[in-house]
Amino acid sequence: MAIKFTFASLVLFIVVAQAAPYEVVNVNVSLPQNNSALDYNLAWVQSQLYGYNGATNNQLTHSFVPVTCGANVSVYHTDPGVFANAGTPQTPILLLNHGYPESSYIWRDVTPVVSHRVPVFVPDRPGYGLSTVCPNGTDEFTMASAILEAANKIYGNGIHVILGGHDRGARSMHRAAVSIDQFPNVNALGVWMADVVPIVEEYASFSNPNYSTNYFHWNFLPKNAFATDVIMAYGGGNWVTEINHLGSGINATATAIFQSGQSFEVYANFFNQLSVTKASVEDYTSGATTDYQAQLADQAAGRKIKMPTHVLYSYSNLVVASGFNVSETWSRWVEPSAGLTTGPVCCGQGHFIIELAPQDSIDQLDAFMDRLGVAPCCAG
Repeated sequence: MAIKFTFASLVLFIVVAQAAPYEVVNVNVSLPQNNSALDYNLAWVQSQLYGYNGATNNQLTHSFVPVTCGANVSVYHTDPGVFANAGTPQTPILLLNHGYPESSYIWRDVTPVVSHRVPVFVPDRPGYGLSTVCPNGTDEFTMASAILEAANKIYGNGIHVILGGHDRGARSMHRAAVSIDQFPNVNALGVWMADVVPIVEEYASFSNPNYSTNYFHWNFLPKNAFATDVIMAYGGGNWVTEINHLGSGINATATAIFQSGQSFEVYANFFNQLSVTKASVEDYTSGATTDYQAQLADQAAGRKIKMPTHVLYSYSNLVVASGFNVSETWSRWVEPSAGLTTGPVCCGQGHFIIELAPQDSIDQLDAFMDRLGVAPCCAG
């Protein structure tokens, strides 16, 4: 993904930011009705996250869950009583986490299908969507802790889960998988990640300027306050819409699926809020510092994923545009005994693979659940 900025346009963004600064407010996105800057109706389009939730209910339950880090986590989920054996090895809770620059709404074409097989738990990442930020940190361990704690509050302690995520959400689940011993209240059966390689591997690839250009935001967003100022001067919603276009790929049919259900408008609405843009910038700042160093320490100490692992990926993004051998790359981070599988998605779909290729996502989730011994579909 790349945006062509000229020097003059960059200067213009900065001048605009200085001459007509955006309104600096502490937006409590968890209470959009109290935030006049947020389009309330558009913010709640994602409440139409459908899924099996009992014989007469095809819409997931929405909850705000306060967690220890100080965040109020917005989550769409299957009610605890819908599955008689929810949270057991045969009927684990499927955690589905989104990435940048989106929200839980990325799973809108996936949850209606997979929720017939297992309970689903679909949060807005702390600081994104309708969730408030963790004031004490935006690193992946803090994010994973908040998400798993919220799942425990809804389904109880000792639950069996499948860790699933795309983009930044996959990175949080990678951290949870490596550090699973630090989460005694969950039993993770496996980790399913979409279109990522480890942070250390991504940064290492930037020695090739073509790959670095495609992931320019990895170097720009960690500039933190400066990046926030530039994005808000350009318009957070404008920025996100451009990023989503750039990451769509060249498959027109897939791109139309991606843009369905007002998705671009939903994400732009959230990123027009200073709180969301700022949280996302801090997310990437942590990625370039705390999370990067944590992964270096993992490798030095031999700490790897020790559970079954599957990586779905966009062939166009991770292979053609980024030069990775996905299986070989991840094999350096997963214990051989754990069992690593990977699954490419063609043809021409870009990075936002959950929305560009929802059926492939469903199929690879189902295959992974088969491998884990999850009870077959269907609940209803």
